[in-house]
Amino acid sequence: MSKKKLKASNYLTVFVGCESDNLNNLLTKQKNGSLVPYLNEEELDTLWEEIYLLFKAKVHIVFISQDQDSSKRDITKENKDVWDFVEGVIFLAHQTIQAQPPPPHIPPCLAQNVKILHMFLCSPLIAPSVQACSANLCLEWHKKELPSVGLRENVLKYLLKTALNGTAITNVYRLCEFNNGLVSKELNKEAYKGIRNLIIQAAASTKFLFNIKGQNFLTSRIMADNSLVEEIYQMLKEIACSGKKKHADIYGKIFREVWLLGAQDTKQLIENCVQDIVEHVFLLPRSGIEMSKIGQLMVCFLYQFNCTKNPQIKKTFSQLSCPEIWKYLHSDNSVYRCNATDVFFHMYPLQRPDVITRPETQIYLDMQHEIIKKLLLDECPIIRCLAIRGVCKVIATWWLSIEPETRYGWMKIIIEDLTYDASSPEVRCCIYRSLKHLLTNPHSTKYLETVMPCLREQFADVSDKVRKAYIELLIKIKTTEKTKHWNIVPLEQILVHLETEGPVLGVLLVRLVFDTFINKKRPVTEMVRRIKLTIVENRVAVFNFFKYIKPVMGFSDAAKVIDVFLDHIQEYVKTTISSNRANEENISTASVMTTRQQNKRKRSTLVENEKIVSENDLTKEKDNDNKVSKNNLSLDNPLITQTLISIVGLLLKNYSKELENHPKEQKIIHDKCVVYFPRWFTFFKDSDIFKSLLFTIGFLPRKSTSRMNMIHGYYMSQVKKLPVDADESTYLLYVSALCSWGMGGQIIELVMGWFNDAFRACSLNSTFTEQKQKRIKIQDAVQPKPLLGIKLLSAIFINPANHIKVMKSNYSEVFELCNYLYRIKGLVEQRLKVGPLHDPLLTDEFIQECFLMYMKLIAILKTPEESERAQFDSSAKYLELVDWAKSVLYPEVPEEIPENETGVASNFTESSSSDQTSSLVILILSDLLVMGQNMIDVGQAGPNFIFTLGRFTLTLLKKGSGLVFLIPSMCILRAVVEYCKIYYGKKDEHKMFTMMAYLIYKRCLITMSQTRYRTEVASRYIKNSSHLNTAISSFIETAHHYFGASSDFVMNIYNLLVTCVITIILNEIIFVNGEVESAVKIKDLPYLAAQLMAFVQNQGYLISCFTYHLICGLKNTYNKKPDMFVAALCLLHTIVISCTKLDNNNNFMKKSLDRAQEAIATVPSWEPSDSSLTTCNKDFRQVSEDIVLAMKKRVYSNVTSQSGSLPSGTTTNTLYDLEDLAICTSPSVASTSTA
Repeated sequence: MSKKKLKASNYLTVFVGCESDNLNNLLTKQKNGSLVPYLNEEELDTLWEEIYLLFKAKVHIVFISQDQDSSKRDITKENKDVWDFVEGVIFLAHQTIQAQPPPPHIPPCLAQNVKILHMFLCSPLIAPSVQACSANLCLEWHKKELPSVGLRENVLKYLLKTALNGTAITNVYRLCEFNNGLVSKELNKEAYKGIRNLIIQAAASTKFLFNIKGQNFLTSRIMADNSLVEEIYQMLKEIACSGKKKHADIYGKIFREVWLLGAQDTKQLIENCVQDIVEHVFLLPRSGIEMSKIGQLMVCFLYQFNCTKNPQIKKTFSQLSCPEIWKYLHSDNSVYRCNATDVFFHMYPLQRPDVITRPETQIYLDMQHEIIKKLLLDECPIIRCLAIRGVCKVIATWWLSIEPETRYGWMKIIIEDLTYDASSPEVRCCIYRSLKHLLTNPHSTKYLETVMPCLREQFADVSDKVRKAYIELLIKIKTTEKTKHWNIVPLEQILVHLETEGPVLGVLLVRLVFDTFINKKRPVTEMVRRIKLTIVENRVAVFNFFKYIKPVMGFSDAAKVIDVFLDHIQEYVKTTISSNRANEENISTASVMTTRQQNKRKRSTLVENEKIVSENDLTKEKDNDNKVSKNNLSLDNPLITQTLISIVGLLLKNYSKELENHPKEQKIIHDKCVVYFPRWFTFFKDSDIFKSLLFTIGFLPRKSTSRMNMIHGYYMSQVKKLPVDADESTYLLYVSALCSWGMGGQIIELVMGWFNDAFRACSLNSTFTEQKQKRIKIQDAVQPKPLLGIKLLSAIFINPANHIKVMKSNYSEVFELCNYLYRIKGLVEQRLKVGPLHDPLLTDEFIQECFLMYMKLIAILKTPEESERAQFDSSAKYLELVDWAKSVLYPEVPEEIPENETGVASNFTESSSSDQTSSLVILILSDLLVMGQNMIDVGQAGPNFIFTLGRFTLTLLKKGSGLVFLIPSMCILRAVVEYCKIYYGKKDEHKMFTMMAYLIYKRCLITMSQTRYRTEVASRYIKNSSHLNTAISSFIETAHHYFGASSDFVMNIYNLLVTCVITIILNEIIFVNGEVESAVKIKDLPYLAAQLMAFVQNQGYLISCFTYHLICGLKNTYNKKPDMFVAALCLLHTIVISCTKLDNNNNFMKKSLDRAQEAIATVPSWEPSDSSLTTCNKDFRQVSEDIVLAMKKRVYSNVTSQSGSLPSGTTTNTLYDLEDLAICTSPSVASTSTA
């Protein structure tokens, strides 16, 4: 018996042996598991009457226990006989429906049984498998439109739950199919309440949204119940906050279909939703070319709602949106104009509902085209960017509909004007990003071919982001078959840029020209020929091509290139050696001519040459020789050979990990290198090519180089022969190779030998035991080179790759080196005691560099986990150095800054001994502070470490020469602030932020404001203020975040900064003919004040807060001394004249000047104090009033429109109160104020 028949007979066995005789008799008529086809109508009615009685009794057993908690019971295992009976009923019902010829005879009791099965679908007491079988029967029942049993809601509810909870997409299809039959049928309102919540869940489910049938289901349900419109619209707003753009896209389609097919009241509800979006989308904040996430989703919804050719919906959408779009396109607020521009180009072309005729439509289009021109020339750079992008999209989409003159006018503005927009690189960048859209249309693509050559010179734009956008456009153009990128920018020009660009743009340029050099469709010989030809033209470009090639070229192609180059060079070497041998044999066997014969031949040759060769011919011959040498593509040209070998080394380096993962290719390449390189080593030894060969050999693993005799020894011997002033690339080449071969320990031993000879002169070796037997012969070196040894150690520990290899393979040697360098402290003490050491090995430069290396080793040493050594405590070792510096170095810190600005003087210069000593002490202490900051940054510091270092820093800053420690101190301040943010947050458990960081900040400002540090001195020692700016910015922003802008702590921070700048100005006040002259520009201020104010001016929030506290200080602090008051007014005058970021807040500036005017009256006495201002021949009060009057003229005459540009770090609303300005522009608020 087949499986199907066996299953059918099993279903019928559940009825065998029942109490009904009639049923038992009917069961005897079954054949092969089938019963219904063998019964007549009367017998069929009897069958279902008997089954109905039994069915009710069985169901009663289940439902009688419904008072119990069904969630704690296994429904499937309980009442198993009942579930078997139900499945038998369902089986017979299927046979009854399918076996009868249409129209089928449906026994009345069958409908009653099916009704019970409908009830099963929503009961938690029914086994899931039984519910699934019941649902299939119910679906078939309704599909065939058999006598109604009601309860369609149960089927819909069950199918909805199954679709939401299940994973199979067929559940959604089954629901949609059933729903199609319900469109014209009204559901029970009471039962529908539970279904409605499920429909809302379905509207948020990706199973329905990302499926066409699911979208159709939601559309039909919304049409049947328009109250769902508000629910789904609310859901859209919630989703907008999470940034799900695709959801908004689909909701727009659904709402559009509902509007097209729904009733009038449904349409009105949808129009209300659209109107609400339109009213709010223009008012949303934005900070760049892209709208906020909410704005992008709203625009996406509107675009999909309007994206149809239906004239009715176009007309309705125009009525809702066009007035608002035109209103905000002409707004004075640049943010609103930006949003309107975005929406306008998404909805182009706009249509007016009252325009019917074609001429009127054209007039309305011309209005839109005219506004596009204005947007391209808008004063706001973001609007110009949006207009450029919109124009390119419009041209590509509506090419055939827009007049050529209109297109030409738009593109003329873009090409001739905006490509030279010096005010904003973002505008120029947007041009090349937007031109990509023209490639989507064949007509606009052809037009782009004619336009791009006009932009060839823009390929060399000064901005990196503009050049990047240009290259990306060329890559996009390259993908089109018809347009050739080399017709736009020649290959020679691309190679020139590849010669100078960094990694980011370099990779893009490689991607652009990759097929030009490496193309699988061309033979290998052609690839080699092209590369060699390009090497002759531009060697650096080819080198960079392979330097940046890894993201573009796969490993298999790289392995092939390496293989081809190795074979090509080997063939050249082999051929050349054979040719040289043959020439030597010919020379040895040739007959020797007599002197007379030689002279005779020379005379005859000379005569012939005089007769034949003219001056003209000689010139031509010289030109031909030059041409031949330039186009000589054989490897006789050392430039080509040298570059090819270097390329092999680059590829071995860049693809080292891939080679390890492909042992077969690795073995082939390394075996060839082992065979080829020894011969090359001899062949190229005395040529310029040799250095490239050394570079390439360095990237082979030790197991390969060990098979090449004398390679390791040669590299080590070259290290010993290096001069002290060797360039970094040379010694880094040898050190990197030796480290990769596990010979870093031998370099360390060599350096320690040099140090040993140097320290022996000062008897610093007596307290140390002799070193273990060296693995290298130190005496081979010509003389000790301790300064070169420092460079070699730097090449090991500063280079990340070398550092990792040495610390892994030679940790013991590194540890011994650190212990060995402990004696540098003794050398420093001796140097301070006796003055400059006259030993040429122990220069001050060596002492400083050696001490710095000792500190670096302390910082990087970390005992490996598998080592038996005790854990090395870097922080404890460093703190020992700090204690030593306090007792030994600190007493030598001068009270005056040394005249020698370069730091350490030579031992044999005319500089005084004290100046040389002071410079050395300052450099060592500066290095000590910087190393402490590095240890804080890498997490090797705790609270005790930071407080100890902080106290020592404060002590150094209090010295008379404290300015020289300003930059290291600011670096420590920045590191302490970052440490507090990571480990403590707002809690600040150890008061590290409010105490230590604050004290360092305060002491740094006090140091800068000292009278002795005028411009001449300060500019010598503070040449780069980036560390200064970063530290102050980090400290102030963190204080804002922790305590709020209005807290006393933050107020005090600002007051200190303002007072510092004013004091610096007071120290160097400017006089012209005996009168005070305020600086017009920030750069005209005294040096340190200019550095601080330039930083303050560039921070959008900081300049407003700074000005606010300056104004407050005029009435509360600086009015105590008239000279301080005048200096503060001079600073305010400079801010008003030069700080354009305050021009957007005219009301604030006017109010500030009013308060400054009021502050004049609060000065208790105008008698000059003991300051340089006493030389001013005007009354202080009159000077102050003149400065305020000049500022008022500037502010009241310069009425600046706020629509010029988007705000940067400040709110767009007018700030009417000074206190509000200070708070609203704080870092924590500025980022969220527009939200």
